[in-house]
Amino acid sequence: MTDTLHFDDAHAVPLDTDDDVLERLRTLVQGALRHQVWLMFLDRERKQLPMLMPTDIPPMPGDDDAERIGDFIREVASEADAAHVILVLERVGPSELTEPDREWMRMLAAAGNRSELPVLGPYLCHRRGVRSVDPGEYLA
Repeated sequence: MTDTLHFDDAHAVPLDTDDDVLERLRTLVQGALRHQVWLMFLDRERKQLPMLMPTDIPPMPGDDDAERIGDFIREVASEADAAHVILVLERVGPSELTEPDREWMRMLAAAGNRSELPVLGPYLCHRRGVRSVDPGEYLA
């Protein structure tokens, strides 16, 4: 059983490194249960804001998803005074990327670029945890 991470505790510690982000994600999104994308926002000091947004997704991204999601990220960030976004693809399965994962990673990277925010990730949440994904894994 894991302890609950309270917002005051989460907001007190900046997520300065990839390891910091991974540790936080592994606390919040421990293992994949469904096919969804998570958005997590950080302030200018890279401290977590009180919103963690999961959204169910179809097996493959649509043609206009990068535009729609990028615009949505920018709007939410503006309203929440967020300075960074963390993108996580969650799906049940092993830690290795599949071709649909690569499609989602490319789309999330494009959405992040469109949002005009600094993007951390995309990360992959699989059946046993969360891992970083190097762009070479999905851009190749």
